[in-house]
Parts: sequence; structure tokens; C-alpha cells
Amino acid sequence: MKIFTFIMFALLTGFTMTAQVTVVNSPLSLEGAYIWETGFGADLTTDVWTGDVAFVDDGTALPTEGCNDLVNDLTGLIAMVDRGSCEFGAKSLNAENAGAIAVVICNNQPGGPIPMGGGAVGDQVTIPVVMLSLEDCATIRLVIDNDEVVNMTIGNLQFDNDIATGITGVHVPLTGTVPADQIATVNSLGGALTPTLRVNNNGLLDAANVVADVSIDFTPFGGSTSNAYTGTASEAVIPVDTSAFLSTATFDYSGSVAGVYDVTYTIAADATDELAFDNEVNTSFTVSENVFAKGQWDVANNRPVQNVGFTIAGGGPIEMISGFNIPAGVGYSVDSVQFQVSTSNDDLSGIIIKTNLYEWNDLNNDSIYNNDELTLVATNNITFANDYPDDAAWVTLPLLDAVNLTAGYQIPADGGYYLVGTRYEGADLVFFGFNNTYDHTVVDELALFPTFADFPYFQVSTFPGQVPDIESGGLFTDFFGTLSQALYVNQIPTSTENVLSDIDAQMNIYPNPVSEVLTVDVILADATAQLAYKITDATGRLIFNTQVQNVTTDKAEFNVSQLPAGQYFLTIQTDKGIRTETFSVNR
Repeated sequence: MKIFTFIMFALLTGFTMTAQVTVVNSPLSLEGAYIWETGFGADLTTDVWTGDVAFVDDGTALPTEGCNDLVNDLTGLIAMVDRGSCEFGAKSLNAENAGAIAVVICNNQPGGPIPMGGGAVGDQVTIPVVMLSLEDCATIRLVIDNDEVVNMTIGNLQFDNDIATGITGVHVPLTGTVPADQIATVNSLGGALTPTLRVNNNGLLDAANVVADVSIDFTPFGGSTSNAYTGTASEAVIPVDTSAFLSTATFDYSGSVAGVYDVTYTIAADATDELAFDNEVNTSFTVSENVFAKGQWDVANNRPVQNVGFTIAGGGPIEMISGFNIPAGVGYSVDSVQFQVSTSNDDLSGIIIKTNLYEWNDLNNDSIYNNDELTLVATNNITFANDYPDDAAWVTLPLLDAVNLTAGYQIPADGGYYLVGTRYEGADLVFFGFNNTYDHTVVDELALFPTFADFPYFQVSTFPGQVPDIESGGLFTDFFGTLSQALYVNQIPTSTENVLSDIDAQMNIYPNPVSEVLTVDVILADATAQLAYKITDATGRLIFNTQVQNVTTDKAEFNVSQLPAGQYFLTIQTDKGIRTETFSVNR
């Protein structure tokens, strides 16, 4: 199967066979290897850089962000710089100009380091640049503030015994978030996982009796955690500078209720590992109530996990696409799409994002996208207000049927493939959210993608019509993280009560999406003794209800400012029956 490559705006790191490390040599309280990310600057595989550490000082109110020429001399030192206020490349170049031999950028957000793009001057940086987590930097900062000398080594440092794996070295389900009633074991979506990981021998000696242990814990929503699976695999010898795939028995989670599966991969060998920080990987996947997403689900915020944003080099038109197989289609509708968008501008004012839903019929059964195989079936768009204050936003956008512009798209058959795309057609730098901690590199290496729709994302930059020129699209170079984009698929309500027709009741809700106050206008053909309103969330949980008496027309307002972002349902009930419309809350 062919895979296309493109220039990425933000350079990415890949899993390699060499032991590129960031190690603190002294003092004793900090000794050890630290988890890091890079993205530009010197190639860490080519050398080793060792030096004492000092924070930058640019003489401003935020001196350690290093956004201006530095006032301290860093000759022969490793510079530590706080993330924020300017591009990573600019900070690093300022440190290099002050004599630094390497740069450590400290993340200003919890949760670990992220890949970095060099920005406008990143290609001028010739020294190594790495990022450490907020937490690790805080620990190092305390020691430096106590006037102790911290010495660090960055680069291709090798040890006798060093086996390693990483987030790009483990196999995860093709769809990281899938509705409980949509799990199937007979198609590419799958309800089974064969835990597999790549173990690299980065040491100077052969690794003997390598063992991989896999543990999967399950926490149902609202319930307690329990172990769902344990498995073990082994390899007698992994020679120096080679790797091996280890697979345990298949775990079948079809039939699961909604909840989160936490997966822990652990590796060990006969000899004690001298860089043990890369001997364990933790990941997760989610069984949801009604949402598909390629990657992990952020349960606390009710949206996909997102930790980085990407676009194409130079900016301009781009559509980010994710594909899903929907086993149970009859009786279901695709109601809305959720995504994260950001810009290099000061804010999102005037930015227009279009969301499209395409049906994919693989006419020649080659598992590859062709332009004439896509049909636009639903669409909508959002224009950010001219006074929109932020440069990034989460959006939950209701879909409209492309033919009749009614809310939602009623799925006509079981087992169909659907692609959801979020498109920008302007000239600015507009980024879409991605999750780089849920990675399909192993899936690619083992050639386990059944179709193009099973790729973790797809990107297209030309649109000769309503349908994108998908034959010219593809993946970013060497990046198999997942697009942070969700597709809400709900069962069409059935009720013994009559569903009100357009003649019986007109119902207009606005604005949609909404952030603070939702308004609904109701016009009834006949007076009703009681008009009841009910708001429920995507799981069916009742959020609010109220009623009015003896009306033919009514206007009601609901304060939704405290609701989490996501999809909701507003139902009216009259003497003659009920009617339900979806709406989305954005933050």
C-alpha cells in the first residue's frame, strides 16, 4: 500500500535505534536519564554534549524565556529556557549566540515534553535542542536556585545494557475511542487487540532473555478499576543494534461497556538496564457511549486528547480527515463533529472552518481512496467572530444533511465507511489538533492498516470541488500520531409517543454551537395544555427540565455556560407528542 509524504510545519521526532539521551550527571539527587523531545537543531545521534547548566537571562520582566538577546554569558554551558512568548527557534538561537553548547527548553504545561518546531529561525540553530517536562525542570530549577552546580549530558550516549521501547513502539487499537454498540470483530474497526511492542537493543552488549509483560486495567464510567488482561512474551536474544517484535495473546474487548482501558507495557532482560526510564510505556483506549475518535479520549474534558497542532509548511488551504467504519448504521445518525483549531495569528477572528462528512464506497476494492469514490453527505461551517479573543478553540459543530440541510445525517446502511474532514481554505497558518501519544508506527511497520480509512489521519490541500482531491493527499513524513477529531453517532430515538412533524411544531434553536445562552423558539399548530422542555447529555443523563402552560408559541432561554463542551439534546413535549434537536456547547 502506498503512503504519500509531505513537508510538515512542525518537525517531528521518530523512534531510533540509538540511545539518544538527556542525562543529569550531578548532583547525586538529580542523577539519571530524563524523558525528552526534540525537533530541530543538531542531530543528537552524531555526538555527545556535556556541560554545566544555567538558566538564560534576557534582562526583561520574563528573563528566563529568552526571547531577546541574552545579558548573561553562557559560553560552554547548557542553557535552560522556559517555554512561552516566542518561538522555540528564537529562544535557542539567542542561547547559541550567547555561547551555549546546547539548549534545554522547559515545558510550561504539565504532562510531559512535546515535539518542537523551530519556527522562522530554527534552521539557523546548530546546537542540540531538547525539551523536558514542567515537573522535571521544576526539580532541576530548585537545585540551581540553591546554588548547586548541575551537570548534564545530551546526545548519543551508549551503555553496556540498554533495551528500550517507547510510545512509537507499541501496538494500539486502530480506533482509540469507539462506541460500545459499534465494536465489531469482523472488520477493520475491530474489537480485539494483540498487544505487540518493538524492543530495541541500544546497548553495547547483546540482550539476553528479554521479557515483555502487558497488563490491561479497565475502569467503567462511574465504576471501579479491575484487571482485564495480563500477557507475557519473550525473546532469547536481541543482538546489538537490532530490534525484535514481541506479541502476547489477543485481548478481545468486543461486548465491553463504556469505560477506559489502561495498557501498561514493561520490558526487562537478564542484565540490569542502565537506562531504565524507557522500559515502560503507558497508553489507553476508550469504549465510549456515542463517539468515534482515532486516538485517546480526554474523559475529564469530554473531548479527544490533544497535545500538539500541525499544518503544512507555509500554511494555506488544508483539510484534515479521519475515516471510520460504522458497523451498525441503520437506525443511527451522525450528528456532529468535534475538533481543535488554532492559528499563528493573534486570535481566530474571521477564520472559517468547514466540516464535511463523506461516504466512501471502495468501488474497485483496492482499499485506497479515489476521488470518484467519495460522496459529500453532510456539512456545516463556523466563522469565528471578529472579536473572538483566543488563538485556539475546541469546536463541536452540528452536521447538516447535504441534500436537505436538516440536522444530522441518517446512516442508510450497516458497515459503511465515512470520512470526516475539517477544512480551512484561506492563506493563514491554521493548525488542527493532534495526539502524538497515541501512535500507529508499529501498525505501519507490521503492515496492519486494512484500508486508507484506517490510517490515523489523512491530509489534503487541494479541493477542485466540494469533494477534496484525496488522490493527492496522504500522511506527514514519518508521523503516525492521531488526529484529535471526534464523530458523534447517536441512535435515532424511538418512542411510543408521536414525533411531532414540521406541521405540528416548528422548533428553532440558536446559536448553535452555543457557549453561554441557548434560545429556542417554538411555534405550534395547535395550543397545548403543557409544553415541557428537557435537556439531556450524550449519555442520556437529564441536565434540565421545565414546563409552561397553555401556549401556542413560546420562547425559552437556557444558561449552558457551566456545561462541559460537547453534544446535547433539547426535547420538547406537547399534548400531541415530542420533538428533539441536537445542539453543541463550545468553549
